[in-house]
Amino acid sequence: MSSSAALQLPWRATPPRFRLVLVLTAALWLITLALALGPLGVDSPPVNEVLSAPGFWIVVALVLLADCYPWLPSMRDVRGELRFVWSAPLSLGAIVAFGAPAVLLPAVSGLLTSLARGTAPWWRSSINAMCFGLIGSISLLLVELAREWTTPQPTADPLHVTVVGLLVAVVALGVNGSVLAVASATLGRSTVAASWRQTRRALRIWGISLVAVPLVATLAVAAPWAGLPVVIVIAALNQLSRTMLRSTAAARTDPLTRLANRVTLTRRLATRISAVDVSGSGSGGTRVYLLLIDLDGFKSVNDTHGHLLGDAVLRRVADRLRSAVPAGDLVARYGGDEFAVVPGPGSTASIAVETAERIQRALAEPLRLGGQTITVGASIGLAATADPRTDVLELVEMADRDLYRVKKSVALVERRLPVVDDEPEGGPFAPVWSTAAQGAITAPATGWPGVHWSITAASPDPSTLRVTP
Repeated sequence: MSSSAALQLPWRATPPRFRLVLVLTAALWLITLALALGPLGVDSPPVNEVLSAPGFWIVVALVLLADCYPWLPSMRDVRGELRFVWSAPLSLGAIVAFGAPAVLLPAVSGLLTSLARGTAPWWRSSINAMCFGLIGSISLLLVELAREWTTPQPTADPLHVTVVGLLVAVVALGVNGSVLAVASATLGRSTVAASWRQTRRALRIWGISLVAVPLVATLAVAAPWAGLPVVIVIAALNQLSRTMLRSTAAARTDPLTRLANRVTLTRRLATRISAVDVSGSGSGGTRVYLLLIDLDGFKSVNDTHGHLLGDAVLRRVADRLRSAVPAGDLVARYGGDEFAVVPGPGSTASIAVETAERIQRALAEPLRLGGQTITVGASIGLAATADPRTDVLELVEMADRDLYRVKKSVALVERRLPVVDDEPEGGPFAPVWSTAAQGAITAPATGWPGVHWSITAASPDPSTLRVTP
């Protein structure tokens, strides 16, 4: 199971070790919160004083604005792609400035951030809330320790505010990255180190915004009303993010089908191939698969019904492809009536074949468009590589050759692909059985070190298409 697919699991289907990580995170949050509010919280400003300060409520309002802005209708198409957490420096700055009364603000912010971006299922929002809450309680511990050990008080001295604020930012990055890395490792097949490397790349952009923590704390105490123009900044940054995300999506997406285009396909394949781990212990997987799909009889649709109906067929085919593949797979339009699917990390030979079977069953259903019933089949070429030095175009050419052979109804296709997934008896390089294009079983194939298989819509029973010893 890939990490992307695991993130869509219901709570009961998550691994026990993942649930244990969440329980331990919640326990650690409560412990640090009790310490910050108990023995070390005596030096925080009085609650009544904080609640009467305009700077506190201005920061709270800015946090809510930053987290809820993606709910605007104009942000609907990009809210799931937003990566900046504009409320993070605001909520942490409030802790530096006001201490204990602001300690729950990061947890509320984490929950709202996840909900506003449409994160599902519910436990993913819980991860955000607990992770941000833990960051808030640890940050409060640092602030309270600074109040005890330094004179003058941190909020009264700009240098102390800067030092404490930057320390809080560093701790926030470390805690967030560690929790997410451990949680990701318990969901997928990656190690903690590999998950941390992926999380660390995502935190670089987020970390830039945390540099503003000392500035937020200083303004909240010394010049609270100066924070109101931040409303304009939040709105402008979100609109800028929306424009950039839309431009990026347009450059990576096929305008007709809204699938990934060829540029995105080749870039993703290059990344996946370079991440192949020949030792089998990393998150990149031991093999990359590519399914190349060509529609059968599509030219006659254009010739008989016209290109407008042909475009509608392509859009409907794209919808069926999205529904037929797992959430972590990449679906792309390669060009014309050719499509491609790249199974997600951790996929095996059997998973790739099962995906191809689902695609064939989905595309075999007649399409009803414009009062017409259109039937298009699909031929699928399949290629794989376990070598991180493989060129993307070489892998595409392998799939294309297999697709050409399928089109020509070649009964058996031999390919030098090491059989390392679903290893048959006799070792990783033992020959395997193959299926003919018409569904007949052939003899064991010869050649080094294994064989490749072909799948075609001409097969009377796609469920029989299996790779078995």
